[in-house]
Amino acid sequence: MNAKVETHNDKSYNFLWVFAFLLIAGALAANFYYAEYSLLFRMMGLVLSSVIALALVSRSQAGRRAWQYWCEATEEVRRMVWPTRKEVLQSTGAVLLMAFVMGLLLWGVDTFLLWAVSAVNQLWWS
Repeated sequence: MNAKVETHNDKSYNFLWVFAFLLIAGALAANFYYAEYSLLFRMMGLVLSSVIALALVSRSQAGRRAWQYWCEATEEVRRMVWPTRKEVLQSTGAVLLMAFVMGLLLWGVDTFLLWAVSAVNQLWWS
């Protein structure tokens, strides 16, 4: 097999990733440095920096692939057939009932084993 693999190692894409990382790191550092200011303004700065960093990263090849994956995933979620309220309640009831029944069964087995071990200990040590 002599298939050639295409790689995109464009320096501008690497620059975008580094710049986006530095932007987020700078925003986090500024958040701690300006701790005496309002939390609202600091969070607005972090959100704005994150949006700018995502916009920069989305220009790269990996960012485009990630955005395409996100779009396909949301489209797939829209195509899913979700259960009705009645089906959810019935399934939840069945699970709770089985958990209760299994709890009773395990309690019964545990009680029997406790009785059996106690009986053996009384015979052994008497």
